[in-house]
Amino acid sequence: MFFGGKQKGNMKKYQKRFFCSLLLIVFFNIGLSGVFAIETTRDPLITGVDQDGSEDANQPLVLGLSPENSEVMVYLNGVYEGNAEINREQTGTDNFYYQIKQDLKEGTHSVTVIAKDKTSLRLSNVSNEYHFSINSLPAPTLIQPDEKTITGKVKPFITGLTVNNTFVHLFIDGKYNGKTDYLQHESGTANFKYVPFLNLEPGWHTAWAKTEDASGRISGASNVLHFRIENPNPAPTILATVVNGNTNANQPFIAGVAKNNSKIRVFVDKKLNGEFLVGAHISGTAHFNYKPFLPLTEGRHMIYATAVDARGKESVWSNIFYFNVGRVASDLAVKGEEQDVKKETEQTQGEEVKKTDKPEAVKETEEKKADDVVDADADAKEDKTTSEEANQDIKDILNTDGNGTSSQEKGLVNESKEQQGKLKMNLVIFIVFLFMVIAWIFWVNRELIKERREQNEKDKDDHKLS
Repeated sequence: MFFGGKQKGNMKKYQKRFFCSLLLIVFFNIGLSGVFAIETTRDPLITGVDQDGSEDANQPLVLGLSPENSEVMVYLNGVYEGNAEINREQTGTDNFYYQIKQDLKEGTHSVTVIAKDKTSLRLSNVSNEYHFSINSLPAPTLIQPDEKTITGKVKPFITGLTVNNTFVHLFIDGKYNGKTDYLQHESGTANFKYVPFLNLEPGWHTAWAKTEDASGRISGASNVLHFRIENPNPAPTILATVVNGNTNANQPFIAGVAKNNSKIRVFVDKKLNGEFLVGAHISGTAHFNYKPFLPLTEGRHMIYATAVDARGKESVWSNIFYFNVGRVASDLAVKGEEQDVKKETEQTQGEEVKKTDKPEAVKETEEKKADDVVDADADAKEDKTTSEEANQDIKDILNTDGNGTSSQEKGLVNESKEQQGKLKMNLVIFIVFLFMVIAWIFWVNRELIKERREQNEKDKDDHKLS
């Protein structure tokens, strides 16, 4: 009886302990569940959709807030799009952002998010539904150059069309090259012409573009151009300007040589003045004379030319030739005509100058002899200020030899050679200066290394002594 009563008392004691432990466990679980329930019931919040800050206006950036220690799932137009990136703030609330991957069509779209706790895997309620609109910015259209373009220019013009009030960003061979100016046109569509800022190597290249408006929106990529840059044609050479009885000082003959059967384009003061075809010579180089279409104004003028082959490929610029048109030159031309009018009537012209509404061009033959020589010495004494120009004889182009070069070059005023000499001298000075700078840098570096070695040796000696 006593033993049974003792056992019964122990049972009651164990039961009490068991029920107390069970109650503690239940209360603990309820409290823990309440904590997680509070965390997971917090819904994420979409704060905005950024279209201006996005690289592509058709792929905006979704921004918002989410509970701590959670993942954010993004739904676009009710369809799961992906998981957002989270910025951990350690404040109980994190920031999230999501870059939409697909190119959205023009119109209104909606986005929602759901948060999932990483520990309990419980889902929040659906966030607020955020609506936004896509107003597409059209991509530009590139036109030239393309696969059919024949060019030897290392900086070919890239042309195209774009929507009004925009910039155009150009990419060449996959790398950003630059942008156009702000483009406007009353029609709503502006055309543009872009010149690469670096020379392109011969070979195949690609080009594409994007449009940007004043608000910072950027369009998608344009069509891609594939084009080839060939080695350029040989450039023509300008030899001299000649005034004789067939012309006057305001319309001097521009004489030069070029590759056979080339179309020569002559530029005066950086503007196209005329173009013509040269013939063929056994040497492969033909001689030409060109007379400007309209009289030139008084003052200093610049001449250069390019050669275009039968395929349409244009050369680089020829040498640049400078000459002056003024009162002294006109007086010399008049005197030359008066002195040699008899000779001109007796001489047989080697070629006929075609008289058309277009600019005149005459190819000089081997049979044409030197035209009238104007004596400039007397006029040089009258006006010393122009003695450097008037003290030389103004001659016609002489017969060419087998190599297509002139047999006499006296009296030709070619200021471009002087300028080239000055440029060479400036280049030499620059190179010497550059070498001096490099030598100085090496000397300073050497002294620093020497000083550092001495310091290291001194530190080692001090360390041994200590």
